Amino acid sequence: MSSAVIYYEDTAKIVKRYKSLAAAKAALTRAWNSGKMTVSTSFGKGLIREKDIERLAVATTDYFNERVDYKVEVKVLLGEKDANGNLPTVMINRSDVGSCVDPSTERYWSM
Repeated sequence: MSSAVIYYEDTAKIVKRYKSLAAAKAALTRAWNSGKMTVSTSFGKGLIREKDIERLAVATTDYFNERVDYKVEVKVLLGEKDANGNLPTVMINRSDVGSCVDPSTERYWSM
């Protein structure tokens, strides 16, 4: 039995992890029916409201890692330009774009 995740379809950010796909599907169905979902965050408990629940999807962990959170190429913000004037690029996960591990953002270089 493989594990599963509930994630935002547009950003590929994981909301919750589950031990089985059935458990994840059941949790998302309960969230759709009630119009809210409680999640754990680094700051404590959080609440996802109805308008954001519509953006959620379920997938097995294997499928998520291969098809949803694929690698994307980003330019290194403070990299050395090559002879043609192009910045170097690196490959990062789609869910990391814009986060503190994305070298194309100022946040990465100021941490």
